[in-house]
Amino acid sequence: MQPGEVRAHERHPLRPPAARSLLGDRREDPRRLHRNLRPAAPLGPCRTARRGGRAPRTARGSRSRFAVSGPAEPWPLARAAHAGTPAGLSARNKCGRTGDVKPRPHEALSWLAALLLVACAGTAEHEPSFLRRPVSAWARDLRDTEQDEIRQGALQAIRALGPAARGEVDTIATALDASDPTVRRVAALALGAIGPHARAAAPGLVRLLGEDPEPRVRAAAAQALGETELAIAVDPLVAALVGDPDRWVREAAGNALGALGAPACPAVLRVLQRAPRLDVRLACVRALGRMGDGALAAVPALVAVLHERWVGRRAARALGRLGPTATAAIPELSTLLLSDGDAWGRRRAAEALGRIGPAALPSLLDALAVDDGFIRLHAVKAVGAMGPAAASAAPAVARLLADPRPRVRHAASRALLAMGEAAVPALVACIDRPEESARHGAIDTLGRLGRAAKAAVPALARTLHPSSTADLYTRQRAVIALQQLGRDGLGALDALMALMSEEWPRPGWFLRADAAAAVEAMERKAAAAEPVLALLLEDERPEVREAAGEALRAIGSELGEQPDPYADFDLFGDFDEELPGLEPEEAEESPPPERSRRSRPRPARRIG
Repeated sequence: MQPGEVRAHERHPLRPPAARSLLGDRREDPRRLHRNLRPAAPLGPCRTARRGGRAPRTARGSRSRFAVSGPAEPWPLARAAHAGTPAGLSARNKCGRTGDVKPRPHEALSWLAALLLVACAGTAEHEPSFLRRPVSAWARDLRDTEQDEIRQGALQAIRALGPAARGEVDTIATALDASDPTVRRVAALALGAIGPHARAAAPGLVRLLGEDPEPRVRAAAAQALGETELAIAVDPLVAALVGDPDRWVREAAGNALGALGAPACPAVLRVLQRAPRLDVRLACVRALGRMGDGALAAVPALVAVLHERWVGRRAARALGRLGPTATAAIPELSTLLLSDGDAWGRRRAAEALGRIGPAALPSLLDALAVDDGFIRLHAVKAVGAMGPAAASAAPAVARLLADPRPRVRHAASRALLAMGEAAVPALVACIDRPEESARHGAIDTLGRLGRAAKAAVPALARTLHPSSTADLYTRQRAVIALQQLGRDGLGALDALMALMSEEWPRPGWFLRADAAAAVEAMERKAAAAEPVLALLLEDERPEVREAAGEALRAIGSELGEQPDPYADFDLFGDFDEELPGLEPEEAEESPPPERSRRSRPRPARRIG
């Protein structure tokens, strides 16, 4: 082997055969030209290598194949076309050449022709590409190469292309017979990524599912069969679901049956009714839930297993995934929700009722009135999942703003927020309730609704009126809600001005600051508040003065343009002064003070 020559195991695994034929085995992959990597040796053996010398070393001194360079250069054309430049001289010197080098025009043209041929072969615009290589090049690597690593990389690239690689199904199918199990597994996954266009390879996938000794290969084959959407794959998948010894293969078979949809529903129902194993029954219920509208006939079977401990949870979730088509399961789901059984089963039942839609609203309203806080919590979450469709339940949900459990109050606020503008009347009714949590929760929710809560501005203004019996913190929340409403809260401007003019107890200064911030959110429409804001500029609290200045600037008042108190402050002015007691020359030439003998560091002791 000549020095500077590349060994077989060091070759780039993704180098196309065209590059090897044009450039030779010792040439570097032309697709690496755009990277900041260049071989330590030039393209072809140098004079030192021809004389039998050593291969050139890199900057670190090791005989590495690559050396990190700075900006990418047009190498290997730099060897010929730029041989007379400093960069070309530097490259030659690294290879053992010194002195001037004469350029070789014929060599530059040969390299340019080779690179153009390779570029034209690998950049076809009509073919889908991955990593700047067309799918035909990846298929050629898969077909013409016997190294398992290269075949795995080609299959992963084809898998990433997905349905765009449907023209190479026959080539991928040949990899199902490879001796390496990883190649077989990736080939099955690539066929699954292609989807229904890979139906021609279904017999090979069925054979892998039933005969391959590797569980991971069988699981990949089951997954690919589910993506083909072929009815002939139902029986092999059912056989794998019932009889395969590996748990993950059985689970993959169940998921594949769910992906097949309605054609697999009768077979899955038969397995659910007859299979004694728990994991098989769970896989069947999960598959029925993934079928969507195709599993409408499975609703009675799912209802029948609702009260089983483990299968019932999965059945309730499957009924929820079916959505409004599972209306027949509402009575059983309501019974499960109100029962004293498994907590997870009741939670899944509430979620299923919420996904079924407004038809389940009466059952959820009954659950909102029970004494069990767990049931109330998940029932109000289910009502909130319906969104504006559950607007008729807003008064019942608003009553939960006074619930003793904080999580229930928070869930009720989120449910009312999801209902939108339809929940505003119920929230306004809660502002005057005696419970503090109900008042605060209602006002906070109105503020978060934003422009949708415009109708609540008069009620919020009444809360700020001096004759109101609301406490300081309720008034503060009302002011913050008006600030969130912005320009839509202009109807409460008079109440805000009265709030800023009123004398409050000592901790009430934050009301004036928040009221000024609310006026600032109204911008130029609140110009009538300028006199009141001007009085707040002389407030004793700096927070109030700052908020008033911001509000005056927002409404366009000249009073908001306050002079900067630090405008004439020179931060570095004190450093220009001379040292006291010294002349300028003496201050510059004075040596640093000597260290005393005691302050010098002691030498370290020797140990041993």
